[in-house]
Amino acid sequence: MTFRSDTNYTQSHKGVNNMKQSKNLFLLFLILFSTLWGCASDEQKKASYLDKGKAYYEKGDYRSAILEFKNAVQIDPKYSDAHYMIGLTELKLKNFQEAFNSFTLAVKHSPDNLNAQLEIGKLFLASKAFDKALATADFILSSDLENREEILRDALLLKGSSLIAGKKSKRQQSFLNKFWKKKQPIRPFI
Repeated sequence: MTFRSDTNYTQSHKGVNNMKQSKNLFLLFLILFSTLWGCASDEQKKASYLDKGKAYYEKGDYRSAILEFKNAVQIDPKYSDAHYMIGLTELKLKNFQEAFNSFTLAVKHSPDNLNAQLEIGKLFLASKAFDKALATADFILSSDLENREEILRDALLLKGSSLIAGKKSKRQQSFLNKFWKKKQPIRPFI
C-alpha cells in the first residue's frame, strides 16, 4: 500500500481550488457580460419599437402603431416617450379616455414632458375642466421654454382659451395686458 506524501496532496488540492476559482470567475464574467448585453439589447429593442410605431403613425396605421408602442412599454413600463405616442395615437382613434390615461402615465414617469402636459391641458379644456386646463397651462409656462416657441405658443393659447371659456374676465384681461406689455415674440396662428 502506498501513501501520498503530504506535499503531493497539497499541490493537487491547490490545483483543484485554482480550477474552481477560475471556473467561478468565468461564470461571474459570463453573467455580467450577459446582463450588460441584455440591458443594451433592451434599450435597442424599445427604441426600435418606438421608431417602428412612429413610422406606422405617420402612415396612418394607428392600430399597428399602438402595438409597437405597447411593445416598447412592455420592455420599459416607465418609457415616457412611448406612453406619449400611445396617447397621440389614441387621440387619432378618438379614444379620449385612453389618450388621457397614456398622457398621464407619460407625465408620471417624466414630469418635464411638456408635450404630454400640453395634451392633458387640451383634454381638460375639451372636457370643460377650465380650472385644470388653466393650472396645466400655468405649469407649462412656469417651465424653461427657451427655444421651445411652439410649446410656448400652445401653452399661451391654452391659457387664453381656458380663461375665455371659463369666463374669468378679470384674470383674462390681466393676462392679456401682461402678455401685450411684455411683447412676447409669438407668431400668429393663422
